[in-house]
Amino acid sequence: MSRRRLVVTALVLLALLAPAVAVAQAPPLAATLTLVNPPPDVTYSPTTPIKITLALTNVSGAPIITTAGFSSTEFWRNLYFQLDGVGTITDATASQVHSFIPFGTCHYRNNVLLPGAGIQVTPVEVLPGNYGVQFVFDDVRTHFDLTRPGRYTANARITFFVYDSGAIITDCNIEFGGQSLLSIGANVTPGRRQFSIVSNSLEFVIPPSDTTPPTTTVLQSPAPNAAGWNNQNVTLTFTATDNPNGSGVNRIEVSLAGAQAGAQTLPGTGGAVTVTAQGTTTVTYVAVDNLDNIEDPQSLTVKIDKTAPVVTPPAAISVAATEAGGARGSASPALAAFLAAGSATDNLDPAPVRLSAQVGGVDVTNSTLFPIGTTAVTFRFRDQAGNIGSATANVTVVAGPPAISVAIAGSGVRSGRVLFYDLLFTNTGTSVAKAVSLQQMTFATLSGRGNVSYNTQYSLPLPVALGDVAAGASITLRVYLTVPVAVRTFSMTESGQFKNSAGTTLSYSSTQTVTP
Repeated sequence: MSRRRLVVTALVLLALLAPAVAVAQAPPLAATLTLVNPPPDVTYSPTTPIKITLALTNVSGAPIITTAGFSSTEFWRNLYFQLDGVGTITDATASQVHSFIPFGTCHYRNNVLLPGAGIQVTPVEVLPGNYGVQFVFDDVRTHFDLTRPGRYTANARITFFVYDSGAIITDCNIEFGGQSLLSIGANVTPGRRQFSIVSNSLEFVIPPSDTTPPTTTVLQSPAPNAAGWNNQNVTLTFTATDNPNGSGVNRIEVSLAGAQAGAQTLPGTGGAVTVTAQGTTTVTYVAVDNLDNIEDPQSLTVKIDKTAPVVTPPAAISVAATEAGGARGSASPALAAFLAAGSATDNLDPAPVRLSAQVGGVDVTNSTLFPIGTTAVTFRFRDQAGNIGSATANVTVVAGPPAISVAIAGSGVRSGRVLFYDLLFTNTGTSVAKAVSLQQMTFATLSGRGNVSYNTQYSLPLPVALGDVAAGASITLRVYLTVPVAVRTFSMTESGQFKNSAGTTLSYSSTQTVTP
C-alpha cells in the first residue's frame, strides 16, 4: 500500500508543479484589496493598525476545479508593498510554505500497478459559480516591515491552477478508493491551466518618527475683566496642534478642580468645556498625540461670580434746606454723611466698591441740589466680577424760615439835592416771606454836615406793603431822599416785617453805608 503524506509546497499554491501550458483565457477569479477604516489622509501612526481585506470572487460564473486547500491558503503571503524611493517589501518568510495541502501517490489505477513511482495526486476542491471569500488582515505590520516612513502602494499577486473536468482521476481505487483526484506531477497535465492575477492597488502613508508632543491653546469666552473675574458661565475652547509631519493629535485631557470638579476627554484636535460653578476653578489640560507623546500640563484659572453684592442703605433722613431750592451736601453735613453712608457684603468679594449714589439713574454728589420734599436715593456697590447691587433710602428736605435782606441796587438824582435809591428786598431764607412791608427808614450822617431825610413828596408813604416774596426772589422799591450838599457819607437803615408760612410775624432790619 502506498502512504499518504502531508507535505509542504514551495510555490504560491503548488511550488512543485511544472509550468502549465499557456491558454489565452481570462482568469476566472478577481482579487480586490480594501483598507478598513483608514485614518484621515490615509496616514497611519505607528500605533494605528493597518487593516486590509482581500476579497476573491469567481467572475467566470461557472464552477472552478482546483486543488484541495485553495480556500485555506495563507493569502497574506501574496501581498506586496512598494515604498516610494525604496522598492518592493515582502514578507521575510514568503518563500516558505503558505498552505498545507494533502497529497499522496497513486500506484494502482483500476487495480493495475503503474510503472515507476506512480503519480502524485491531491483531492479536488470545486469553487462554485457564486464563489466569493474575504480574508481579513487585522494588521499587515504583523508580517511586513513597514517601519520606514513614506508612501506605500499595496497589491496582491496570486497564482493558481484550474482543471478541466476531464482531468479528474477517479480510478485510483486501491489507495484512494475511487476518490476524485487531480494529478500534480511534474509532467504537463492535460486540462490544467495556470493563472496569475493582480489586485487593485492601495496607497497609504507612514509618517516619520514623532517624539514631539502637541501643544494646546485655549480661548476663554467671555474673556475675564481686568480683575480676572467673569459674572456669567465661561466656555473654554481647546485647540491642539502637532508638529509638522507628527503623528497627529489624538485627544486633549481636561481636568477641573476647585469650585467645579471633574474630568473630560476631548477626542481629536479640540473641543469645548463650560465652567458654570461660582468661585475659583483651576483647569488643567494636556494634549496627547497618536504616539502617546504628552504635552507638559498646562493650567488656567476661571473665576466666576454671578451674585450681586447685598447692599444695606442708610436710614432715611430729613434735612433743612440750605438754599431756596433745597439742600446740597456741600452745605449740609447731615446730607453729606447720608450720601456717603450705606454698606455691602458679597459672597466672594470681601470689599465691594462703592459707586456714586444715584437719583433717577443719574449720579449725585455733594454739589447736587436736592429739592424741597422727599427724594429716593439709590446706593450702589460693585463686586470684582462687575455685579452691581443696590438699595434705596429717602432723603426729605424741609424748607427753613424766610429771611429778608436789603441792598442798594441803583441810585441817581431826581432834582437838586433830591436823590433816589433803588432798594432790592431779597428773601434769603428757604421758604416764602409773606406780607413783606417796609415800616420805617432811619439815617445817620457819618461824615460831613447836615441830616438826610426821607422825601415824602416823591416816595411812597411809609409803611410800604411789598407783598409776598418767594425764597430766593427779590422785589425792588425806589425811595427818594433829601441829602444836604455837605453830607459826605451816611448810613441808611430799613426796618420792616413779614410773616412765615405758619403766619408768625417776623421783623427784619438792614443797614447800608452810602456815599452820595
